[in-house]
Amino acid sequence: MKSILEFEKIVEKFSSVTFLTIYVREAHPTDGWAINNSYNLPQAISNSDRIKSAQILKAQAANIGTILADAIGDEIEQFFSALPERLAIIKNGKVEYVGGPGPFGYDLDEMVEKLEAILKEN
Repeated sequence: MKSILEFEKIVEKFSSVTFLTIYVREAHPTDGWAINNSYNLPQAISNSDRIKSAQILKAQAANIGTILADAIGDEIEQFFSALPERLAIIKNGKVEYVGGPGPFGYDLDEMVEKLEAILKEN
């Protein structure tokens, strides 16, 4: 996730909002298109592997909300075209905002503006 520290600040600022981070397929696995990063994870081949990867993320970025793991069939990643990352706002079961796909369309400022507008509606 681009700028986890920035995202953590947003989670702190909007403490009344429930944030979910859904760990999807590894964008830069050690057994694929690897880059030098702090996680160094292979591509998950089972739900258990995916959950372990999500737990590693949670251990290193504790304040990014609840972390869920997409099933190994990648249903959530495919629905939102979320590889490597994507922001979405869901309110009462309705998708209110979907940002551009990361890394280039990943815009925290845009998401915050939309979130603030949604919160003002209440």
